[in-house]
Amino acid sequence: MGSVSANYLLADRNVCLLRTFLTTFIALSFATGLSTSAWGLAIMQWIENPLPVEYRGAAAELLRRVRPQDAEQALGSVKAILWQGQTRANVYILMRVEAGCRDYYCMTLVGHISDRVMHLDFVLEAGSAVHFTDVSHEFWGMKTDPPLIFETGNHAGLVAVLGPQGWVLTACANCTSSRAQRPLPEPRPSPVPKFDTFEHFRRALKEKGFSQ
Repeated sequence: MGSVSANYLLADRNVCLLRTFLTTFIALSFATGLSTSAWGLAIMQWIENPLPVEYRGAAAELLRRVRPQDAEQALGSVKAILWQGQTRANVYILMRVEAGCRDYYCMTLVGHISDRVMHLDFVLEAGSAVHFTDVSHEFWGMKTDPPLIFETGNHAGLVAVLGPQGWVLTACANCTSSRAQRPLPEPRPSPVPKFDTFEHFRRALKEKGFSQ
């Protein structure tokens, strides 16, 4: 249970790359002394993967504690992202519970897995996309993982930074898209029908009402 399937690693997902101005970290630098660059590459990841079968037992135990009234319904609606921590040697899981949501915003749980147990780190109400950035930082003298940025409404968000002792959370303004939606695929042109003979062509026109 300590390994993560490659299908759930960010490197193997269909993601949207964008260059974004991280005003979040400017605010953080004033508030905490965090030294950081204002620009960074971010990956917008939609929380849309089904929960892997090997994690369902641990997730069920966790949801019975945090959603005792509708744990089974909650488990059936979970979408998940998994990744390997850098500063702490844990497998981390982000679960979006798409039952009992408030409009676009759903219960979102972040935790880590060790010894076949899923440990809850924090809970928030958030949108369906999360931004993963590519920049690690020194935070209060401690090396951290690149931060996660969650949508919380009206372009605001919550920044979660993982360090050796756990998570540091802070709010940010104008740091996310509002109600991010996955771009629709480009429509494919209809295939051109092939006819062996003119008679086949004439019959096709007749079937569609173009010929008497």
